[in-house]
Amino acid sequence: SSGLDDEKNSARVKLVKILIKEGVDVNAANSAGETSFWYCAQYGHPKLCKMLVERGASPRVVRLSDGATALHMASKNGKVDACRYLVEDCGLDVNAFPDDFPVTPLGQAAGMGHLEKCRYLLGKGAKVDAGFQPLTFAAQVRCADF
Repeated sequence: SSGLDDEKNSARVKLVKILIKEGVDVNAANSAGETSFWYCAQYGHPKLCKMLVERGASPRVVRLSDGATALHMASKNGKVDACRYLVEDCGLDVNAFPDDFPVTPLGQAAGMGHLEKCRYLLGKGAKVDAGFQPLTFAAQVRCADF
């Protein structure tokens, strides 16, 4: 990442620290059930995820509308480091797919064409036949390139 990105992330970490010190509820959620942790995972900020968990945030938060976990969102939009933290440190299930959201984290990563994330999830036991087929999502990405 560029120096500017590092500077922005450093400022973001400082801001989160200040807000926590001021007594903000780290498990506060919006009407969809999304918490600060959920958003940090979605946007690929493992350092912020860890900081929130250390201060009592639950990593097992799910979106109320469909049951999507933080790992689903990190698989779709985040970086591999965020996925790694959620799986290895938080113990989130690589094969999770609620009834209302029948896509696994692998399906999310495949749908976005994230090869490195797919390899990571497969290495952690992600099933290729759980939920909607990850191959279907991966093929849609390829077809869009032609």
